[in-house]
Amino acid sequence: MTKVRILAHSLQLFNTYGIGAVSQRKIADTLAISPGNLTYHFKKKEDIEIALYEQLVDKVSVVIEGALDKRFELSSMFEMTKGILSLFFEYRFIFLDFVQLMRGNQKIATHYSALMKQRKEQFFYAIHQLENNGLIREEELPDEYEFLYDRFQILSDFWIASAEFSTGNVTAKNLKRYTQVILQSIYPYLTTRGKTEFLNCLKS
Repeated sequence: MTKVRILAHSLQLFNTYGIGAVSQRKIADTLAISPGNLTYHFKKKEDIEIALYEQLVDKVSVVIEGALDKRFELSSMFEMTKGILSLFFEYRFIFLDFVQLMRGNQKIATHYSALMKQRKEQFFYAIHQLENNGLIREEELPDEYEFLYDRFQILSDFWIASAEFSTGNVTAKNLKRYTQVILQSIYPYLTTRGKTEFLNCLKS
């Protein structure tokens, strides 16, 4: 239970103050435990970062695999995107301090690099499903869907930083707006039937 509390409080502190402003002592003081008790569970602050990162990865994987395990429609993409971005908002410190985290924590950086290869495979599996269902057109330009994946990844990883810089604070209102920004990226690639289904998803 102490380990669970440490992670929960660390997540709150990281989200509020950022990684650089939170020390192990600050975490221990917030929890009213000794520094020794904290280091018994997590020797370094980087170990807490890794544990929270792994929590996020596991939760996102559940959302993606749940969407891909059944017939993949545009409604599936809507639910999957909303689920993923909600989790990103919950663990927003990772994306607010993205570059710092990747530069300062080699284990996370190495895992993230491998994870992106898996996420790319999952993206193209979803695209092929939409193609097979007549919802998305065939490529018209070289590497068109390769670049679409890149846009999805960039928007997903950095929308929180964009919201922070443009509004001064990341809120649930930002979450709703950027979910639409990301989802509408796929609209120009849809067939007539796909666009009709997309608009129906927007209404619902």
